[in-house]
Amino acid sequence: MTMDMLEIEFRFRDTAERVFDAWLDPKVVRTWLFATPKGEMIDVQIDPRKGGHYSITERRKGQDVLHTGTYLRLQRPDVLWFTLTVPSISPDTVTVSIEIEPSVDGGCVLMLGHDVKREDKDAMTKGWLATLQGLQKQLSR
Repeated sequence: MTMDMLEIEFRFRDTAERVFDAWLDPKVVRTWLFATPKGEMIDVQIDPRKGGHYSITERRKGQDVLHTGTYLRLQRPDVLWFTLTVPSISPDTVTVSIEIEPSVDGGCVLMLGHDVKREDKDAMTKGWLATLQGLQKQLSR
């Protein structure tokens, strides 16, 4: 199996603090993280500390899809690393790294990365871009 590094850079109009916090607030997370247009968010549990766990479950076409993991690094407002497993799709666990840098215009730049199977890279890139666009939309409300 050949692995590639998925790397995405995304610019936000919002501050690094606001973007960082949106990854850890259950009320905000349920509106965008791992949410699909036709899915229904069933449960969001977040323990936002190093070693803390999260679980996000969305019902999609009658099936519950669980996203789960552990927080590895949290350094507000610029570093967030966590593991990610989606058991109904794959038993594999990846480490997602998020680094956020303030930009001169008052916004910020988020860099997201993780290892991915080469054959899944395009689909995963599209999925993460849609997810980050969902976050931008949520922050604009």
